[in-house]
Amino acid sequence: MIELSRRRALALSSLAAAGLLSPIWRADSETRIEGLRAASARFGLGLLIRLAEQGDAKKNRAVSPASIMEIFALADIGAGPELHAALKALFTLDSDGGFDALRAAIARLNTGRNSNSPLVGMDAIYVDKQFLIKESIRDACVALHAPVTARRLVDPDVVREINARVRRATRGAIPSIIDGPLSGSGMVLVNALYFKSSWQQTFETKETRDTDFHLAGGGMKPIPMMQGGIQLLSAAQKDAFAAVRLPYEANGYSLILVVNREKPAQIAEFRPVVRWLAGIGLSDYNVTLSVPRFSFNGGGDLLPALDAMGLAPARMRPHAFAGLSDAPLQISAVPHKVAITVDEGGTTAAAATAIEAPTGTAPEPISIRSLDFIADKPFMFALHEDKTGLTLMVGYVGDPGETT
Repeated sequence: MIELSRRRALALSSLAAAGLLSPIWRADSETRIEGLRAASARFGLGLLIRLAEQGDAKKNRAVSPASIMEIFALADIGAGPELHAALKALFTLDSDGGFDALRAAIARLNTGRNSNSPLVGMDAIYVDKQFLIKESIRDACVALHAPVTARRLVDPDVVREINARVRRATRGAIPSIIDGPLSGSGMVLVNALYFKSSWQQTFETKETRDTDFHLAGGGMKPIPMMQGGIQLLSAAQKDAFAAVRLPYEANGYSLILVVNREKPAQIAEFRPVVRWLAGIGLSDYNVTLSVPRFSFNGGGDLLPALDAMGLAPARMRPHAFAGLSDAPLQISAVPHKVAITVDEGGTTAAAATAIEAPTGTAPEPISIRSLDFIADKPFMFALHEDKTGLTLMVGYVGDPGETT
């Protein structure tokens, strides 16, 4: 059985998406959103650091905390107490209110698929025909607009169908999320996000010019750098670090860039300014911009990194999903793919995540200062959605000329 508090959380999430919550809960939800904003940035940077430790620390990397956290919030509906506690710790959530906010975001994004919103989402659950999912779980997923489909998972058509849904949801930016056959009975959860918007103040293409970029691996490379005149923007500077928030034409969305102006820094060196990646601690500056175009396309299985961050003991328990079904389930893979392009016109970004589980507040403004923000060294970026507090994507660019 799902605990009563989590049943209530699901009900509140559905009401929040429909705009039917009381003002008191709405005020409380604003606090939760602020907490979720900080938590998603911390989790995103922590995951990037783990991935860098398991590979080449100087490579470009990007992940979507929003996609990962949302798919696990969906899985958490049926999680046992140990897995629920492990997920809360993994995502650095202070309370269960973070899961409320995540599930409210799922419902809101999934109902926006047919609107003109710059950000849309898709969630789906596939269960094997031999696998009995509890009816209460099925109803909860339907309330979040995450349909549950019963199929034979070993059928190759299931993988093709899942990949087709992801491809449609991401406008072709991510052609597939599952690249191999599914085996055994159990379930697969799928999430996809797609974002596209122009800048509030676009960069003039004619002003873009090649500038030497100090590479993470050493040396320099000429990179097309977009130039912006003096703009009043949210920004920050402390010691060698500087940050700037670039707003999009779509209200409530922004891209935050953080750079070490003295040297090519690696991912872990950005830990002291992780609050900036969450949009916390920025204030008004007159900013002169010089920012490279960049794009990234990549992904892989996140499970080894998530295990290293503390997920392993709980997800390996036979009854990790005791609330979902009486049959034992164990997470076997978490494929994750992202794509982002940032240029003079704006940003297009997409992310997709699957879980394969076979059985067996900014400070008060101060006087306006000036800042020359020149991203000519490795930098971090974070794509934000203010209404939910989610970090849609966070990444590290050590070489803007590298696309994968």
